[in-house]
Amino acid sequence: MIARIKHWFVSLSRREQILVSIFAALLAIVIGIYGIILPFISAYSSVRQDYSVAVEDSARLSAKLDLLGRGNARAQTRLDGSLHQIIAESAAEKGFTVDSNNPMGNDSTTITISSASASAFFAWINELEQQGIRLETLSISPTANGTISVNASFMSAS
Repeated sequence: MIARIKHWFVSLSRREQILVSIFAALLAIVIGIYGIILPFISAYSSVRQDYSVAVEDSARLSAKLDLLGRGNARAQTRLDGSLHQIIAESAAEKGFTVDSNNPMGNDSTTITISSASASAFFAWINELEQQGIRLETLSISPTANGTISVNASFMSAS
């Protein structure tokens, strides 16, 4: 097979040999780029993203374990006022725009936030839990600009 290709190549004119050689070089470059380099770059990018997610998850889990390790050592704080007002004020302090805040009595409320940074939102949830406000349900959806949309319901732990 190789002898036939070599014989064919030798039988070409000098100009045809140059054109075939250029074509072979360009074909090798295209195969190298699209068949080898780009898949490796894509895999590397995917691994970096997975690693970042794993680091964030690990930090979040570590913080939760620290809180569980402390147990009920911290004193439960008594909430002054209705829960929906406390949530609204706390969200405003953290810079979140609460689209809806539906109270269900004095000790429960449901909120909707259309755009929030994920890390800032979870830090805020952690602070609320330290104040004695328990997260009951949570629904998170990613948005186009890299933030999250949140539906959450809270209940007073006391």
